[in-house]
Amino acid sequence: MFLQADGCNAGILMDRILRQTIYNAWANAQVFHVVQTLSEEILMRPTGSSFPSICDTVLHIWDAELIWLNRLQGKSFSTWPSKDWKREHGIAGWIECSNRLRDYCAAQQEGWWEETAHYQLLSGKGHATPHADIVMHITNHSTFHRGQIITMLRQAGITDLPSTDLIAFLRV
Repeated sequence: MFLQADGCNAGILMDRILRQTIYNAWANAQVFHVVQTLSEEILMRPTGSSFPSICDTVLHIWDAELIWLNRLQGKSFSTWPSKDWKREHGIAGWIECSNRLRDYCAAQQEGWWEETAHYQLLSGKGHATPHADIVMHITNHSTFHRGQIITMLRQAGITDLPSTDLIAFLRV
């Protein structure tokens, strides 16, 4: 259940959550600018992380953002979207999806954030979660996996990396 901080104006809280989607799109783009320059060998190199490679981690973030965006819109997937994606789709779809999420959330009215999305998991089991909680989950999930990508890039010898910290975004 979405919890509001004591004494916090609901409008301010929703603005902060919306800012997270703007930050998420910005931070994903920062990492994308590095990832798009990588060789196929580095993109696909096994890393021993949560997902086998940088490419697989990017696809996982894209999968999750797309699935959750669709759930916010009242649609559910029965399988991982990337199952049918080919390398030719490129990783640009990740950024497009992050921008779509940002724009979709920006178009919502204040009351929408407290409404509940009813959706099915990939397993078919039904769930319901407030929109604001879903958006916070999406942005936290992406932050976690972006950090993994940064670590994988460093392990690949790439050290000229942008900061994706929220404070760096706020200073732009």
